[in-house]
Order: sequence, then structure tokens, then C-alpha cells
Amino acid sequence: MKEKRKPYSFVVLRYVHDVVCGEFANVGLLMLSSRESLLNGETKKSIQRIKSMFPTLDETPFVDSMESIDRSICYVRKDIDSYRISDNSDVLSYAHKILPKDDSSLQC
Repeated sequence: MKEKRKPYSFVVLRYVHDVVCGEFANVGLLMLSSRESLLNGETKKSIQRIKSMFPTLDETPFVDSMESIDRSICYVRKDIDSYRISDNSDVLSYAHKILPKDDSSLQC
């Protein structure tokens, strides 16, 4: 039996080390399947690759930020019914519930 495909959308979470230079590393992913009322996401758990790209990265605040984002993903996922996902829901709007849009180094 052939499995039925299910549409989804996603956004990539980026760490921008220097906003002026625009250099970044992908550090996470958030996925939304409106039809399944499913929101899922994950962030980088190890930072060796990012640290090799950006040697001046302050590890502790970065790891704390990733853990905070993971907790926010879990919180929004648990309360997914209260967010009223519809077929035209935008994954970026959920991403901004998890990581507010600002001028920080973490961006969607």
C-alpha cells in the first residue's frame, strides 16, 4: 500500500555571528503540517561545527539559547490546539511565537 503524502512547510533557524558580514550557520529547523496539526522542531545539540566557523562564539549563552528554543517548541507543541492551526497556517508565524523577530543573532 502506497503511503499518502502530507504537505508541510518549514523554516530554518540561523545563527548570524556578525550581522554586518552576514555570515551564518543553520542551527535548527521548525516544521508545520497543518493538515495533521503537527508542529515539530529541533536545534543543534553540539556546537563544534559552529565553534570552528566562529571561534569567538560564547558557548554557554549559545547553548542556553538552543535549550530555551527547544523548551519553547515543546510548549507551543503542547498547546497546538489553542493556536488554531488551519490549512493556511504559516510556519513563520509559529516560528515567531517560539523565537520573536528581533535583531538578535538567532533568526528564522
